[in-house]
Amino acid sequence: MTNPTDPAFNDVDTLSSGGHVHDSYKNLTKREYFAAMAMNGISVWDAEVNEPNHTGKIEELARACVAYADALIDELNKEPK
Repeated sequence: MTNPTDPAFNDVDTLSSGGHVHDSYKNLTKREYFAAMAMNGISVWDAEVNEPNHTGKIEELARACVAYADALIDELNKEPK
C-alpha cells in the first residue's frame, strides 16, 4: 500500500551520483512529491506551448495538482489485475 504520508525517498543519498541531495527532499511525503511533480509537468507544458493550460487562479492549480497526487496514490493502491 502506498501511504500518502510515507516518505517519498527512504535513502536520499542514493538519488545523486555525488551522494549529496538537498536537505529539502529528505522530509517530503509521497503526496507532496507527487503534487510537486504534477505542478512541474503542468508548468513545463505551459511554457512549451506558450499558452496557459490552467487559466484559473493559482490556488485552483495547486488544488488540481494535489488532486492528481491523490488520484495517483489511489491508483497505486489498487490491486494489480
